[in-house]
Amino acid sequence: LFREETFRAGLVAILVDEAHVIAQWAADFRKDYGELEQLRVVTGTEIPWGLFSATLPTSVFNLCFESVRLGETRPFWGLDLGSNRSNLAQWVRPMEY
Repeated sequence: LFREETFRAGLVAILVDEAHVIAQWAADFRKDYGELEQLRVVTGTEIPWGLFSATLPTSVFNLCFESVRLGETRPFWGLDLGSNRSNLAQWVRPMEY
């Protein structure tokens, strides 16, 4: 599908949500994540990519960045908003059986 020019002409962008799973799953669970670089080659560099994750440590960010060749032909912008989210809370409670 991505190899068809008519399909690619309609693409505005390719977005990967929860991008941290590229590193976690590419080896065995979701091998397609390991082939994102091939998708990047097929779709060309005219189509912008976006990778999003709330849990992306530097080592995983670097792997994701390299796996889809970000920054090769277009500028790259990265945002690190930190992990302090005032609108989120976590509770730990014992399970009741």
